[in-house]
Amino acid sequence: MKKNILALALILALLAGAVLLLSNIEGRAPASAAASAPSSFQPSADRGISLAVETQTPPAQTESEKTPRYIFVMIGDGMGKGQRGLAREYLKLKTGDKSAELAMDTLPVKGEVSTASANSNVTDSAASGTALSTGCKTNNGMLAVSPDGEKLETIMEKAKEQGMSTGVITTTSVTDATPAAFCVHCDSRALENDIAEAYLKSGIDFIAGGGACHFLPASYSGGDDTWGDPLYSARTDSRDLFGEFAGEGYKTFCGAEGWREFKEYGPAPGSKVFAAFSNISLPFELDRINEGMDSPTLSQITQKAISSLESDPDGFVLMVEGARIDHACHYNDAASAAYETLAFDDAVKTAYDFYAQHPEETLILVTADHETGGLGLKSDPDLSVLDGVRVSVQGRLKFAYNGDRAAFYKYISDNLGLKSLSASEKKKIKTALDFADKKKTDRNLYSSYDPPAIAACGIVSDRAGIGWTAFSHTGTNVPLTAAGWESARFSGLHGNDGIGRLLFEIVGLKRE
Repeated sequence: MKKNILALALILALLAGAVLLLSNIEGRAPASAAASAPSSFQPSADRGISLAVETQTPPAQTESEKTPRYIFVMIGDGMGKGQRGLAREYLKLKTGDKSAELAMDTLPVKGEVSTASANSNVTDSAASGTALSTGCKTNNGMLAVSPDGEKLETIMEKAKEQGMSTGVITTTSVTDATPAAFCVHCDSRALENDIAEAYLKSGIDFIAGGGACHFLPASYSGGDDTWGDPLYSARTDSRDLFGEFAGEGYKTFCGAEGWREFKEYGPAPGSKVFAAFSNISLPFELDRINEGMDSPTLSQITQKAISSLESDPDGFVLMVEGARIDHACHYNDAASAAYETLAFDDAVKTAYDFYAQHPEETLILVTADHETGGLGLKSDPDLSVLDGVRVSVQGRLKFAYNGDRAAFYKYISDNLGLKSLSASEKKKIKTALDFADKKKTDRNLYSSYDPPAIAACGIVSDRAGIGWTAFSHTGTNVPLTAAGWESARFSGLHGNDGIGRLLFEIVGLKRE
């Protein structure tokens, strides 16, 4: 019996040796070795972040696909999980489709971004924009420079070195922090006239948004912006930067008349564009829609940018910012937050449609610079309340009270849907009107903004089941979604500077 057992053991040992030998000859490790071998770290699995890319593997890279030709960096300013959730649920309500999804949520790669700056747990857009554009953290208020003031190379500058075209578009002034962090170097985001001048030297091929007042000479008069307000200058000198851009070979578009021309403009290959359609920010979507304004949407500008840049055989890098999400949330304006996030999502859809035509050459990254307002949905929200809102807080409501209380009550009835107020709601409005009449502002209640507007807007949020924790930026992580060329690199948890370093690495890859 013992001899039989020993013989069987010898046979099994010989068979195992043969398998091992064969595996080594064929260049494969045996199963036991493969199981114990170290594998690449998967942060998404370790941190419990849902990663849809696990069921949609990016296409294998071929020799001709070593680098992406088309890179979209899409930033919803102030857009956290709450803003995405609000927009998603409101989309379901408006479409009547309980399965409706945001375009940005359908991108296969999921991740999360921490947003602290070099000197604060709560970043501003300048520092966060710098982290995303350079891969380096800096102090709040600084644009593409280190805390010591040293210039930091941006992904736009790296793209130019690679022969790629570049573009930045936004719904606020192009001199504002986020777009500026991708294009210029400045110690202070407040120096918007200096930032405007720096754009001339940036070499960015497509620049569009608002901020005309920083590019017009001090003596300028004439024409309206897309709000319908007279164009004006915020400069103190005679420099006409629109004219200087034209002298550098740019096709320029200014104000409402510029928008009408822009709509009909067909970009020629290699053309450069500078456009500023409003004095500062473009109109909020709520105001644009309900007042019938002839003003661009972010999606329309995105499509024009693609048409202008795509002819470059080396490709392009395009930064797209939905800036007014942040502006709405600073005022705790839930309706505008929903509409602005949906408008930003339309721009994502425009980029995705382009990606669908070039899936192996395109990278789309969608994230935020920070969250604003600490927005969250309460249990069983009633978002139909937002259907009664016809005006934005910052664009219209904050100017509604002029001392006539009866007129203000009628205004919020007609434009916020507040047709009947409870006793507690009336008390909130009365307290705010009393503050306004005394020209006082309680920062804890109203964050230094217009008290009656903030109080009325707060009632809308309360009725809708929407909560806020602040009128300012918060330090919470923000979501990231991505699709296309090696987008799985962006899965899991990253710092905002880590996202910037990944973008820098990808843009800097050698192009054949």
